[in-house]
Amino acid sequence: MPAIRIRPNRPPAQRTLGHAAIEWAMLNLVHAVTGLPWVPLPEHERFIETYYEIDEHGDWRYSRAYMRRARGTAKSPLAAVLSAIELCGPCRFGGWDEDTLPIAIPEPAPWCQIMATSVPQTRAIFDIVANSFSPQAIMDYGLEIGKEQITKASSPRGRLEVIPNNARALRGARPTFIAVDETSELVSGNGGHASITRIDGNLDKNPGGRARRLDLSNAYVPGEDSVAERVTVAWGKQVQAWGYSHVLLDSLEADPNLRLTDENELREAIRQSSGDATWLNVERLVRTAKDPDKAVSHFRREHLNQITSEEDSLISAQAYDRRATCTALLPGEKVVLGFDGSLSGDGTALVAYRMSDRSFHLLHYQEPDPLEPDWKVDEEAVDDAFRAAMAKYTVLAAGCDVHPFESWVLAWNRDFGAKMKAEASTSGPLIRDNRAARRDLTLGCESLVGEINSEKIGFAENSVQMRQHWLNAKKAENRYGINFRKETKNSVRRVDIVAASLMAYLLSQKLDAIAEKKPNRGHAYGW
Repeated sequence: MPAIRIRPNRPPAQRTLGHAAIEWAMLNLVHAVTGLPWVPLPEHERFIETYYEIDEHGDWRYSRAYMRRARGTAKSPLAAVLSAIELCGPCRFGGWDEDTLPIAIPEPAPWCQIMATSVPQTRAIFDIVANSFSPQAIMDYGLEIGKEQITKASSPRGRLEVIPNNARALRGARPTFIAVDETSELVSGNGGHASITRIDGNLDKNPGGRARRLDLSNAYVPGEDSVAERVTVAWGKQVQAWGYSHVLLDSLEADPNLRLTDENELREAIRQSSGDATWLNVERLVRTAKDPDKAVSHFRREHLNQITSEEDSLISAQAYDRRATCTALLPGEKVVLGFDGSLSGDGTALVAYRMSDRSFHLLHYQEPDPLEPDWKVDEEAVDDAFRAAMAKYTVLAAGCDVHPFESWVLAWNRDFGAKMKAEASTSGPLIRDNRAARRDLTLGCESLVGEINSEKIGFAENSVQMRQHWLNAKKAENRYGINFRKETKNSVRRVDIVAASLMAYLLSQKLDAIAEKKPNRGHAYGW
């Protein structure tokens, strides 16, 4: 497989201010180390063009941006160039020229900020900015470069400064641009979420919606609830719901199928995640990967940009991604349904398991809206989704956790029970009561995880919510073996899609057992 690349399409010239911004940077900026005129890397050129994409009204296409890359692949230099452009360069929409191309003008009141988990960590970007202006640009723009601030005396006057990760200290500012570094390290414990909330509030004060935030990080640790993880989840939810997102997410990670135990594949993984960073010493990174004191998960996150799960996760991100390649369900295909519901406090999921390639597909999902304290699931929408699945696909069996959807599950059992080829329990063809099925669920979970890890189970491609739920699931040991659980009882990191998937898988095993007893089991399970 190739590297995993996530980025939007490149905008046409008629829909970006990026060309003018890049031209300005090439004339006014220098390489912070060599002092030679700045020349963009191909990846950086494309990112800048996309970052400054506009719509037909001249408004931003993306309200914020997040670049996730392996360590040492020039995230900070890119942020430094964008900071310099935002301070002095043409970076705002100024109308259309006679050829209907956008006109780029400077920000009328530039106030740029750089934040990280601590002020010393902002040096990674600020020091590059401080050394990136050519002597002529320093003179032309009246720049005064200090240790933690750059002021601009020419009109329009402005400044660039480093700021602390401290929500109280951030109160009152009106920035026009902010670069936030290492967002994978910003968590509730160090005040990161509070700072981001204050930053976003400050950006919202800017008239015309011109101000934006740029995030940068390596791969985050699933379950830490970092700013990087929240942004990725928000991006995924928008893509899942609307087919696009107002978050510009740009990520490059190595193929999860490449084995780090094979030196040639390890080198290829490093090259894949490096992108344009041809200066990286591949052999040194190979030695780092082979160091027994270095955790493999840490190396994957830092140097391959792969989101790896912690040791208590039910499955790894790599195990999921290797098999998240299955095509969408087609009408009439043979499936097994799994349902896990909640009326208010948790998610509700309906999953289909396709028998032909043993793959999971999310058909319907609802979860509580944090902005609505009295939120309740749309029960009729769930009923509609279940009945639509019954009409659209050839449903061989369905396992539905009855609590607290008793009336609905009983109705489904009444209307569709006679058509099922395997029974969910002795209570009814579709009825399961998971409160009294701990042993059954645990043994089924162990079997399912084993099959996922051995690449015998697949997942629908681009199913963002399904992937997130599987990575949220933690191991839960009991006297029967290993089951799954949420991170904590009241966690909003939900696992309902895993629960629904397990319902479907358990019934698929029953169908397999029935098929084994039929003489024509090789012909669509004998029915």
